[in-house]
Amino acid sequence: DLGFEETLSYVPIEGTGWEMAVLIRESVIQDQIRDISERNLENSRKQMAFTLVSVLGLAFVLLFQVRKASKARIEEEQQTSRALRSMANTDSLTGVRNKHAYSEQETVINSQIQAGELRELAVVVGDLNGLKHVNDTQGHAAGDQLIKDACAMICEYISHGAVFRIGGDEFAVILKGRDYKKREELLNVLKEKLERIWTEKENDPEHRYSCAVG
Repeated sequence: DLGFEETLSYVPIEGTGWEMAVLIRESVIQDQIRDISERNLENSRKQMAFTLVSVLGLAFVLLFQVRKASKARIEEEQQTSRALRSMANTDSLTGVRNKHAYSEQETVINSQIQAGELRELAVVVGDLNGLKHVNDTQGHAAGDQLIKDACAMICEYISHGAVFRIGGDEFAVILKGRDYKKREELLNVLKEKLERIWTEKENDPEHRYSCAVG
């Protein structure tokens, strides 16, 4: 006796009427049970690992999608904000910057001057003559066209972003950098252009205008 328990079982042999005696040791059964348990444990570990990897992969995909959606939403909000800001600072008739934009620019310029960051600056103001007369005699559509023509003429010689419509018939031009350095030349060109328009359109009063610049 080696300490192993044995079980004697009889297994019928099909179609013969005979039975086969089978002697099974307990150790063999335990080994088989242990093998089955170890295989089940290994399978369970593999399933848990697969499940964990799947969950982490899904979480990564969801996180990526959330970040992508958030980034797209932020970019859209920024674009909307820029568009609204541009509309708020743009004169709807002429397309140049308006009085609100001019006030903001004044604040920035004052800060730059106080900080010693801006030393060369000139502001040119133009007042369109005869606008009320045109509105009264030819209608507001003609007056609007007069404003647009004058603005277009100014923008031919000066950077579009530096031109502001600050009133019904008033324009302001901020000269900095290269425009400041050639300010005298720009003023002379504008004055010559205005004089030429006044002379050339003598027989076309609807498109004739003058502007006081200083």
